[in-house]
Amino acid sequence: MEEQARLEHVVVFVRSIPLPEVSSHLHWLEESIDTIEGIKEDIHEQLLQGDLDLIYQPDWVQHPTYIGLRQVPRLLPFLRTLEEYVWTINECTRDTVTLLQAIADDLSTAPPLENSNGNRWRFILTVGLGTLTWFWGTHLASPSFRDYVIDPGQNSEGDDSVELRSVSLNGAESSPFGGLILEGLTEDDAKFFRDLHIQLRVNYRTKEAAQTLAAKLASTDLMRLQIIERTAQLGQLSQRR
Repeated sequence: MEEQARLEHVVVFVRSIPLPEVSSHLHWLEESIDTIEGIKEDIHEQLLQGDLDLIYQPDWVQHPTYIGLRQVPRLLPFLRTLEEYVWTINECTRDTVTLLQAIADDLSTAPPLENSNGNRWRFILTVGLGTLTWFWGTHLASPSFRDYVIDPGQNSEGDDSVELRSVSLNGAESSPFGGLILEGLTEDDAKFFRDLHIQLRVNYRTKEAAQTLAAKLASTDLMRLQIIERTAQLGQLSQRR
């Protein structure tokens, strides 16, 4: 009975372990960034400039129950898989940031984008999104004007003249990056950055490093599903005892 109670406790603990779901949509990267204290635009720039390491260091690795699991030989293969998953997430994070840094370098010759309103980060991130969803096979259409919407808006003084109007560049709902990309632009600038966005997406579809990263993300997601399946098997074992 004592061994069964211990196994049931292990199952409850393992089931409560949060497993980040890595994917080409990069929500997991944004969630990881959100855990860092500080002004977000500064953090984004530090990442892009290579001044900040984004490392996944889960608290549950230091939990007494997790440490105690190492004393159960039959659980060691499962624990090794968990630790490999943590290591792989950090590898994916590093390679994703490297991809975004490369995109930032390609953007350096264009007119500067504001950091304070998130324009620069959103532009770079959405180019990355478009690239990874292509390699994942979830968005195979050729990059085109149809992927974008230029919202006319109005300037802060309410002047309706085209010359003074502040516009935003958005991803269309059917695109892999629906929503705001850039804001506070002139219409000419919005068209320029739309064209540049398309050009960069086309260019990065030929990058081997981006293809390798997409494959690594898919492999990591599969590893996560295997961990969930093995956790379910542990639960079944505890019920049979």
